[in-house]
Order: sequence, then C-alpha cells, then structure tokens
Amino acid sequence: MKPISQLTFLLLCILILISCKKKGCTNTCAYNYEAGAEKDDGSCVVKLPTVSFWSDGNSHGYINISIDSNKNGKIDLGEHFGTLAYGFNSTPVCGQYNTVKHNFPPGEYYYLAQASNNIKTWEGTFTLTDCNCTLVKLAN
Repeated sequence: MKPISQLTFLLLCILILISCKKKGCTNTCAYNYEAGAEKDDGSCVVKLPTVSFWSDGNSHGYINISIDSNKNGKIDLGEHFGTLAYGFNSTPVCGQYNTVKHNFPPGEYYYLAQASNNIKTWEGTFTLTDCNCTLVKLAN
C-alpha cells in the first residue's frame, strides 16, 4: 500500500474543514435564526413584517382602524383590524401593549382610522419590507 502524499493529505484536510461548516438558519429575519450558523440549511421560518398603530395622548375616544389587506386601494368589508383605546405621551416601542399591531406580507397598504366621537379621521399608506416593524402615529 502506497503512503498518501502530503499534497493529497492537505487537500483531504481542506475538504473536510470546508464541509464541516455549522449548518442552520442564517436569515436574520427568521424566528429560528442561528448566529453561529455558517451555512443555511433551509430550515428558516421567516417573520412577516409588522405595522403598529398608536395614538398620542390627546382624547380622541376609541379609534377604529381598518387596513386594506387585499392591497386593492380600498377598505373592503371585514377589514377592521383593531381599536385603539389608549393614548401615549411619547412614542411607544413597535408592537407594545395598547398599540394595534398586525403582521402582513411585505408591500404597501392603505389604512383608514375613525375616532368614535366622529370628529377625527386619519388615512394614509404605510410600507412594510423584510422583517421590519413600522409605527403609524394617529395624532391631531
């Protein structure tokens, strides 16, 4: 039996080291992201982006919020997503308790919000990308 050459041995060691990279989820937008993973193994469970509505400390009564989840530019029947009942004196953390939050696929959405006292209405658009969280302020 012939002994293996130093070059063959070196190439074999390099091949073993390359194939031994730690596998796991490398997508930072995934629930199961693994910081130590060097090679993606296809197991990622990706988070949807979040929108979080909030109101300033002014009294608007309850604020009912509808979002165009069909992305057709209008509010369709049944697209009421929540009611704000609490105002913040400073900007809350995205997704904080007492905000109205929802997860949607990336894209641009239209929203309509109406105060229960029927004095104030808000409308506009927001854009969701990747795994971000977008704050939408409803204020005077």
